[in-house]
Amino acid sequence: MKFRIEHRFEGGPFERVVEFLTEEYEFEPTKLPNVKGNKKLVEEITEEQKYWKNEWCAHGQIPKLVQHIIQPKMLTWIEETTYDRKKKTFFTKITPFYMRGIFRCESKGYFIKLSDSEFLRVNDGFLEIRIPVFGPFIEEQIVAHLKGNFNEEFKVTREVVKNKFGNG
Repeated sequence: MKFRIEHRFEGGPFERVVEFLTEEYEFEPTKLPNVKGNKKLVEEITEEQKYWKNEWCAHGQIPKLVQHIIQPKMLTWIEETTYDRKKKTFFTKITPFYMRGIFRCESKGYFIKLSDSEFLRVNDGFLEIRIPVFGPFIEEQIVAHLKGNFNEEFKVTREVVKNKFGNG
């Protein structure tokens, strides 16, 4: 299942806001409603890129339809992200602790300048869960939670950008 998460920011100048978001700003992920834990395992920074590896643990209501397949302890994964500092793009790969052979999730994040005081932050990705019959349903549920988390993060980050950089 392909997905796209897009958020529109106001504030500028564009280059400075993107630099702030990618080099200075840090959002606390445990403030998200269904995130129980987030721990940085590795961080490597060079002139060309930033790389980090985080361990995530989530909680939430597992739909009754798939409770026989997914248990609460399975809501843990490793996120590996590489940020290209010149192109201003992110590449993220998710690897769960459970069901590794049937789960695949990757995304690419980038910014689109609309004007010097408006831009989009875009995250294009795909999630594939190879379980007959239930796979597409589980994908829809996970993507819905993912979008919900990004939307909650956006509410906070949009206000930070607005307060720091104004509307142009």
